[in-house]
Amino acid sequence: MKGEGLISMWAKNLNKHLSQYGFHNLYKGIKRLGKGGSATVYEVLRVTDQQHFAVKAFPKDKTVFS
Repeated sequence: MKGEGLISMWAKNLNKHLSQYGFHNLYKGIKRLGKGGSATVYEVLRVTDQQHFAVKAFPKDKTVFS
């Protein structure tokens, strides 16, 4: 099917640029901010400069790329 080929192409290209490797070494989880039907949002602290961010985390079993 045409759509499946497009999804496969996107997955291949995204996997080249997106990585969870080292995430827990770069960021420290502070607290859970919210949870929805498909993801959870966490407040994190970047250890290099103490900057706070919100991170949306998707369960691996719900992603196309796992």
